[in-house]
Amino acid sequence: MIRTSLTGRALKTDARGFTLLETIIVLIIISIGALLVVPRLASAIDQARFQAAVRKAAAFLRQARVRAIEQGRPCKVDVTLSEGKFAVNVPERSSTASELNETNGPPLLTLPDEVKVEKEDGSRSGRSQNNSGTSDVAITFFPWGNSSGGRLMFVDKDDRRGYIDVDPISGRVRVLDSYEVS
Repeated sequence: MIRTSLTGRALKTDARGFTLLETIIVLIIISIGALLVVPRLASAIDQARFQAAVRKAAAFLRQARVRAIEQGRPCKVDVTLSEGKFAVNVPERSSTASELNETNGPPLLTLPDEVKVEKEDGSRSGRSQNNSGTSDVAITFFPWGNSSGGRLMFVDKDDRRGYIDVDPISGRVRVLDSYEVS
């Protein structure tokens, strides 16, 4: 029997589609590919979050340096290792909220729970000897641009490492890659 279209023309009957077996094999190949890609994608997302946390901390320190220069007096950043918090110390003399550019007190940065900060000497957050709630590390920026200096190391749950170096002479805050650390 010859199939015809509505216009009366003959249709080819030898055209084939995909068999069920071919479709299943293609789906299995796609599934295997997805199983290989998804863990790498999750790792890349975690790395991006870690790098963002380190960059935020560096930006916070840079902001404190600018504040010291603008206000013409030292600006101290207290880092509480056990809590992963960075806080700008309130200036010594009385100041108004407009001077601080904050209505709710001094600026504060809290790192995500999975990112830990360590001192240059390797004291890890969570193992700090300081139980008084005060800072474990303090970096002071002076009005002429220099600082007390220091290096902080950041570590995440997958043992990724990031470093922030504060130059004592120039006050420059730099994010270092692990190969730049000596």
